[in-house]
Amino acid sequence: MILTYIGHSGFAIQMESCTLIFDYYIDKANAIKEILNKSKRAIVFSSHSHSDHFNSNILEWIKMYDECSIDYIFSYDIKKKNRSINFPISTIFMRPNEIVKIEDIITIHSFGSTDCGCSFFIEIEGKKIFHAGDLNFWHWKDESTQKEINKAQGDFTKILNDIYEYSTNMTLAMFPVDPRIGTDYYLGAKQFVHKFNINNFIPMHFWSFSNMACDFNNYKNIERGDYYCLSLPGEQIILK
Repeated sequence: MILTYIGHSGFAIQMESCTLIFDYYIDKANAIKEILNKSKRAIVFSSHSHSDHFNSNILEWIKMYDECSIDYIFSYDIKKKNRSINFPISTIFMRPNEIVKIEDIITIHSFGSTDCGCSFFIEIEGKKIFHAGDLNFWHWKDESTQKEINKAQGDFTKILNDIYEYSTNMTLAMFPVDPRIGTDYYLGAKQFVHKFNINNFIPMHFWSFSNMACDFNNYKNIERGDYYCLSLPGEQIILK
């Protein structure tokens, strides 16, 4: 797998059978052009309708890269929030806890989010890939009441348990580590990496605070997995 950081929560993963693209909204390195020009098949995911996760320009890729077959997998709220858009026929809208299979290439299981939309668990080429979208322990400890914190924890734990029932292992996980939360901003990531057996962990959604999100000593599980910091648009890493 060649993993390319596009920006914010956006990534591209080039695999043998196809290219996976997640939560594109900005591409300062213009990396997508080169990636799609090399791809014969692409599956494009958007986890929810927030403007930092969904950019309708991705729908133009079908016309721009006519030698690449493109399918779109979107959270249900994107259609609801963008009723004026004529979505391509190859668009599939998913609610949490649904399963979609595309031919014999890929199986996609959608799970919930603690914000809106979905998180995606993908099985392809014997690998298990998880993109969290905005699933996180959004606890805002410095300004929330204890009741609000307890509810945020309960909502987060429930979704993690749902995922755990489906699979305890992940080849690659992309998960928010957002320092804007304030104190203990890394607790969601810490709970996540200690619950699952994750081979490769990548932080995302860290805005301009990559140094804090990539301080893995705060939250990493020292017993298993590798941790990588991709913070520059267009930065790539090869993963097994």
